[in-house]
Amino acid sequence: MSVSFKGKKFYVKGSYKCLEVNNLFISDISEIKDLDNLKSLKRLELGGNSFKKIHGLDNLLNLEELFLDSNKIAEIEGLENLVNLKVLCLNSNKITEIKGLDSLINLRELELSCNQINEIKGLKALNKLVRLNLSMNKIKNIEYLYELPNLKIVILSYNNLSISQLKELQSHRKDLEIYFFINGRNWDNPIEKS
Repeated sequence: MSVSFKGKKFYVKGSYKCLEVNNLFISDISEIKDLDNLKSLKRLELGGNSFKKIHGLDNLLNLEELFLDSNKIAEIEGLENLVNLKVLCLNSNKITEIKGLDSLINLRELELSCNQINEIKGLKALNKLVRLNLSMNKIKNIEYLYELPNLKIVILSYNNLSISQLKELQSHRKDLEIYFFINGRNWDNPIEKS
């Protein structure tokens, strides 16, 4: 396998039928190309780069963990073929809308903190989702969270939410751990659990 950095582009050269790479971390790049031969790749870390679009991942069918945090991504796209994905991290991007996740039916953890998301939607197909981080966005309504049957942990700190909304969510979903920080301290759930 030959890896070269030319003009901040990443290339994997050669035709390898049994190349096995389980974990790959790439930094200081602006575009991904030619990852098609890494079919056994399980974990890919591309955080801290300058991507504006998600592309070039179509053939990574065995990918289970994808980290695209701290880039310049504005839209969730290009993930349709990654049906085995279990962890997706898109923290610290420029995402305004949750969409493009319908095919990720095995997703268990979704990180979307530090974006510009106004509304929780586009998660209905994610029945296996256990952990959701939406802190530091612009969310005003959390009723959609009632519909995620396996959600156990939700992080909602630094959004436009009220304590009454959190209490309402907790009354409908007593098994849900809600993390919402107020003045540097976690909101204490006043609802008694049975």
